[in-house]
Amino acid sequence: MHCYYEENKHLNILTLFEGVAGKMKPYQKFSYLLVVSILLILAIPFIFPNQAEFLHFDISGANGRLGLLATIWLLFLNIIVSLFIDIPKKGDVESTLFLRCKLKMKRFFYFLLAIFFVLLTLVILVLSIRLIRV
Repeated sequence: MHCYYEENKHLNILTLFEGVAGKMKPYQKFSYLLVVSILLILAIPFIFPNQAEFLHFDISGANGRLGLLATIWLLFLNIIVSLFIDIPKKGDVESTLFLRCKLKMKRFFYFLLAIFFVLLTLVILVLSIRLIRV
């Protein structure tokens, strides 16, 4: 069994996000298709108000909440995949001082972005729990 941690001896948040983005990249187009499908299903009551009653579909009910949550999570995962798929690697020792500083700044901003996404994950998780309980 291949262990990601053995490959990267010091696992940090950037390698974790890069690993998740790499594993989710093949499914990115499928998740966009799911997002569009869910949004179309959620739009049925607005586009065809009379047929929505016939189909017994209420957007303010459990179906609407679950569709909204699924859309939020899928879009969130797609943003993570798009942003963290190509994090700049640590530079060569022979690079110039300017290039090394530039690379460290880029990696620092990716680190801040990763921290932001961890906090955003917690917020979406709390929102999900509250919407499911209602």
